[in-house]
Amino acid sequence: MDHRELSALAHAGHPVAAPVSDATVTTLLRRAEVGSAVLDLGCGAGEWVLRAAEEH
Repeated sequence: MDHRELSALAHAGHPVAAPVSDATVTTLLRRAEVGSAVLDLGCGAGEWVLRAAEEH
């Protein structure tokens, strides 16, 4: 099994493809001092930055 296939299986059904839970993402975003700009340097659908926009 290659890395992409393994990653797809491991992250299936998770809105955030990272080793943190959905609740942890919420906690981290609430702790962040988000100003007028957010920079997302990750890969994927931009779930964290979209949620940051919703929170703030």
